Amino acid sequence: MLRQNQYGATLGGPIRKDSAFYFVNYEGQRRDESNPFAQVIQQNLAAINAFRAQFKLAPETLNQVRSNNYDQFLGKVDRMVGDNALSLRYNYLAADTTNFLGAGSHEASLSSTARNNDVTDQALVGTFISIFTPRASNEGRLQLARRSFGFPSVYNEPTIEVSDLLTMGKPSVDLDYYREDRIQATDNFSYTIGAHQFKVGGDYNYLRDSSVWSPGFPALIIFPSLDRMLSFTPTTAPSPTTGPAVFWWPSSLRAPGYQVPVAPFTQAAPSVYANSTGFTLNHSIIGGFVQDQWKVSPKLSLSLGMRYDVEGYPSRFVQSRDMNNLQPRIGLVYNWNRKGVVRAGFGLFNDRLAQSIGQSFNATEYNNRGNLPNAAVLFPGVATFAGRFSQTIVGGPPATTATINFLTTGQTPLAGAPTLNDTLVGNLDTPYTTQASLQLSQELPGGLALTAGYLYVHGVRLIGRSANLNVVATAPPPGSMPAPGKPYFGARIFPELGDIVFVTNLGDSVYHGGTLEIERRFGIGFGIHGSYTFSKTMSDGGVDSPAALTDFPETPGVSEWALSRQHLAHRFTLSLLEQAPKWAPLLRGFKFSSLVVIESGRPFTIFSGFDANNDGNPLSDRPGALGRNTLLGPGYASVDMRVARPIKLTEKLNSEFSVDFFNLFNRVNIRDITTFYGSSNLNVAPVAGFGSTRDVFNPREIQFGIKLKF
Repeated sequence: MLRQNQYGATLGGPIRKDSAFYFVNYEGQRRDESNPFAQVIQQNLAAINAFRAQFKLAPETLNQVRSNNYDQFLGKVDRMVGDNALSLRYNYLAADTTNFLGAGSHEASLSSTARNNDVTDQALVGTFISIFTPRASNEGRLQLARRSFGFPSVYNEPTIEVSDLLTMGKPSVDLDYYREDRIQATDNFSYTIGAHQFKVGGDYNYLRDSSVWSPGFPALIIFPSLDRMLSFTPTTAPSPTTGPAVFWWPSSLRAPGYQVPVAPFTQAAPSVYANSTGFTLNHSIIGGFVQDQWKVSPKLSLSLGMRYDVEGYPSRFVQSRDMNNLQPRIGLVYNWNRKGVVRAGFGLFNDRLAQSIGQSFNATEYNNRGNLPNAAVLFPGVATFAGRFSQTIVGGPPATTATINFLTTGQTPLAGAPTLNDTLVGNLDTPYTTQASLQLSQELPGGLALTAGYLYVHGVRLIGRSANLNVVATAPPPGSMPAPGKPYFGARIFPELGDIVFVTNLGDSVYHGGTLEIERRFGIGFGIHGSYTFSKTMSDGGVDSPAALTDFPETPGVSEWALSRQHLAHRFTLSLLEQAPKWAPLLRGFKFSSLVVIESGRPFTIFSGFDANNDGNPLSDRPGALGRNTLLGPGYASVDMRVARPIKLTEKLNSEFSVDFFNLFNRVNIRDITTFYGSSNLNVAPVAGFGSTRDVFNPREIQFGIKLKF
């Protein structure tokens, strides 16, 4: 089911002739569509609801509608003051999404993971351009912006997962609320002398972030298989195969026997925890650059530049500031003939720590245990503050009792193994990329333009999470199912602690991409643009998406360097634009446009579905000696088309009627597949449903539109 209405209007004109102008724009959308659910959920819905009913949890449904509505406004005033220009712009966006399925990583999400999303985004920007002389000018800009992002759960029930297969209840990792206030000041000065155009500038950003985050509340319970979950009852006998249960306690409140009743699970976090789930982070970014655009000859131009950025964060997070962020850049343009040009470039580009980590600063504030002596032994540079909460894992037979007690009474267990999850290294370096490009363009006879290009991007010092460091390789016990060729971790370096995971600079990535384009600009009623890209994206496990978690890269001889989840080997697009000729009276005035997109499949990681190597993470193990992202998914193909015709209504009022077809041939394009193998041995056949569809892209859509011009 899909219902969508989009509308908008623009209005502009002079306030004062030749000196002051205004422009306003409005866009809106009202969209309702059915949430998609994986085949494994559709086939087992009755059994899943029978399990949930035993513990008085809300039933799951397939009839869930997701809405996506927004209103967006832009207002702008421009004023000429002599040779100078003053501009003031205000943007406002209010967006509302309901029943957005929560993050399920590589697991299928059920209806109880739904969250509602409210976004308010507004910015006031003032720009003043000063012309000092014909050679010298300056542009100054000041921005005041605020963005708020609410993401509350519809159901605040515990997260219940079947390892690598499905998830239900309140998503365990998503933020509940986030707000960013930003003040940005920018100034750029340009000066031209001879063949050189110099530019120097800088910008300053001050950001105040506040958020509410209650991950894992009220609990995270992981079952090793669907059958094990469906057969679980309030009277199930303790078993080592129940799966782990994870609970959180505020460090300041944790004491022997401390329990918090949270049933019937109506709150994002128990009231006693509420003051501990809010966070603030104030930080700043300052940068500057110098650039020279040099016209060496009529055929050759060079751009030479250097940029420098530095970030400031509270010392409890980043204890040594990264100051060596010099970023040299060079660009070249050379016209080898009248209709041919070569472009090349090279440069270093720094990322932002906050952008790379996202809200992991919150995660470390939440869970960090750098104050413990064991943490300092493993990582001498660890951020030394104590987190607000203690993440505690209960596994084996005690997990059965803890799970039953919690689901029936809301009482948390008395004991468990505390972890050092998401502990932050205090000497983080700023991530950066090295980029190089080469492009050759030539206009051919007949008005065709041919372009060939190459792009190289190398990500360095990317922020990622290590695997569990608190493990020791041992011989597997009889009857266990470790993956062949993989180490088995049967002991802990520090027996009193659970998993130890660090956030640090451990990631790298490399992208190679070649493109070939052919274009004929619109003329004599016809235009065409075709593009083919062949690329390869590699990364290690620390920086890939959550759908390809690291297995254990610290093991000698075990490399996580593999295709990235973002890898896309082949992509072809073809766009056509045509206006019916005048000699065709039935089609006169009609305009046709179309877009063809064909892509190869993206890679997926195959997961065993349980903790085969006993490293404490039941979500990361892979069967046999498989690496990450070894399964290529199905390809994608779609044809979109628009038919439009302008109609003159009155002397001053014109209109254009249009109809758009998306996925014209209604091809089933698969977005995601089930990668739950069900065994650690590749010689064993996978479970039923392996490789089945988890999610699909939209089927055929038809949209009618009208545009009025006056």
